[in-house]
Amino acid sequence: GFIPELQIVEESIYEDAMAIVEQRKKENEQRRSVAQSSYNKTLLAGNLYCAHCGTRLSGFWHKDRYRLADGTVKEVMAPKYNCYAKGLKVRPCDGQQLYKAEIVDEIVEGIAKDIFAMISRMPKDPTIEAQLKKNIQNKENLLRELDAKLQSAKKELELYEAQIIKCIEGKSKLSEVTLARMISRAEEAVAV
Repeated sequence: GFIPELQIVEESIYEDAMAIVEQRKKENEQRRSVAQSSYNKTLLAGNLYCAHCGTRLSGFWHKDRYRLADGTVKEVMAPKYNCYAKGLKVRPCDGQQLYKAEIVDEIVEGIAKDIFAMISRMPKDPTIEAQLKKNIQNKENLLRELDAKLQSAKKELELYEAQIIKCIEGKSKLSEVTLARMISRAEEAVAV
């Protein structure tokens, strides 16, 4: 069972983590919606596919070596995407094996920004706008109606409170019990 003293993360975070574990199971491979792993610095590892053979691209750190003009070798570590089908010759692929993650991620981010910009520029549906305006108007009318009821209940309460003095002086036509009941009802109306 659940032991609160041993809990180290919030229950919602735990449930999100368990959903990711469930998605990464081999049996869910065809309907997977999360990356198989997420320990590298690439944005889309496990979520990109090779356009030539359809294999899922993996992300990893790759060491590039360059020979400079003076003959020295320079090594640079950079994240890249890898078509492992091409690299391991698992199936035929006529595409390239490695893709610079920086370039691919930049292209995907640019496309996403363009899509969001297009969505924000789209004209709003006039029927939805009309319905929203109607809902706002209905809520404003209800607010005015409730405010009028509140003011009326406050005035009524003030009148009953004025009757208390007349009741004490013996000049009121209302009995103390009736007046107390009326004040109680008026206080309830104001409280609501």
